[in-house]
Amino acid sequence: MWLRFGNRRRLKQLGQAWRDFKPRLGENLSIYRVGSKDEALRVAEVFAVACKTQGPEDLAGILIPPDCLQGFTCRFEPYSDLPPYLRERHYEIPAAELDDPSAKNLADKVLKHPEGDYINLEEPHVVKAAIRLKGEGIITISDAWERALREHQKKKP
Repeated sequence: MWLRFGNRRRLKQLGQAWRDFKPRLGENLSIYRVGSKDEALRVAEVFAVACKTQGPEDLAGILIPPDCLQGFTCRFEPYSDLPPYLRERHYEIPAAELDDPSAKNLADKVLKHPEGDYINLEEPHVVKAAIRLKGEGIITISDAWERALREHQKKKP
């Protein structure tokens, strides 16, 4: 199974989700290999804290069943700037394989697949995950995150 992050509203709409399967100009499409929905949730939590360095925000992702990616090249790309937990799961599909029609076809297959599913993390969940992940030593967090966590602690009754 694979995980792709994108826009929460678009990911659930036929005719719109393809925009989150189209790589940005000059980039390939990032996906994460996961073994289960629980692992996908953990990947999303680590990503939300480690890669969204300005502090907590909502994050959405879609689980992609493996058969939806048949015919695509999924290259292992362990970028050194990713935390180890993400690095060992990070793959890319070359941009050349995802023109508009291919991205639309892929998105439609994923949305219609009976095993397709979503990950939705709202800000309060992300804050709790940051506290837990920091305590576990899974990640180091940015100064903006440190400030956000201090504010969160002040709000606790």
